[in-house]
Amino acid sequence: MLYQRRFDDAMAAARTALAIHPGLTVARAALQDGFIAKGMRDEQLAIQRARIALDPERVAAFERGLEEGGYEGAQRGIADVLAARYGKSGKWVFGAVGIANRYLDAGDNDRAIDWLEKAYEEHSPGLPYIGLPLYDPLRSYPRFQDLLRRIGLPVKE
Repeated sequence: MLYQRRFDDAMAAARTALAIHPGLTVARAALQDGFIAKGMRDEQLAIQRARIALDPERVAAFERGLEEGGYEGAQRGIADVLAARYGKSGKWVFGAVGIANRYLDAGDNDRAIDWLEKAYEEHSPGLPYIGLPLYDPLRSYPRFQDLLRRIGLPVKE
């Protein structure tokens, strides 16, 4: 439903799935993507705050970023923490696509594409999802269009 831009339907389905299975990561991600697509920033921040609650470093970066730069600052703070951890072993390792998503949500499109390129180099299983509407802000970028072509997704020119 997200691909079809039926955000309300996707969010309703995600809420139903979460009611049945509260820890279902894909449902939480679909709900968050719906919030982002619809500009529901307060709701996105609430679910994100709950998601990172057990990671003091991300919580601190989130809160500091929120205070200094609002929503975008919170996303950039999380992205920077995740980027610094990338490739290191440990409990809080995060994939390149996830880091790209945080930079994208922070409005830092160039860094988002940089991380998507890294995901491509590493054959990330999350890369095919860059066809989602969440990535619309990147569609006019030639590097993003090239990336879509390389992974076999349609390019809307």
